Amino acid sequence: MAFYIKKNCPYCDDEGNLFVWRCGDGKSLAFSCDECSALWASIENIEIGSELKEVDLINNFMPSVNVPIYGPSAGWATMQDMINQGISDEVAGEGDWVETRK
Repeated sequence: MAFYIKKNCPYCDDEGNLFVWRCGDGKSLAFSCDECSALWASIENIEIGSELKEVDLINNFMPSVNVPIYGPSAGWATMQDMINQGISDEVAGEGDWVETRK
């Protein structure tokens, strides 16, 4: 199970839920659409054109923030992760990535 936020993916006609991923550094969060897999590094900038376009898939680093996507501390974000980042009030629900719909 994973948490998704109140905002929806701007590319998927507001159909795609944005699930919260904890990156490999154990503290950075990323937001991934369960429909199109677009990825954002900031909850404040979830809009068309601001998604991460040049993710280094070989080394699994998010561009500009230089944070590993995967690693020992990576996984679906917990409520405590979101509390730590000050975004717990943005949580809309919890479900399975790809299968959850509003």
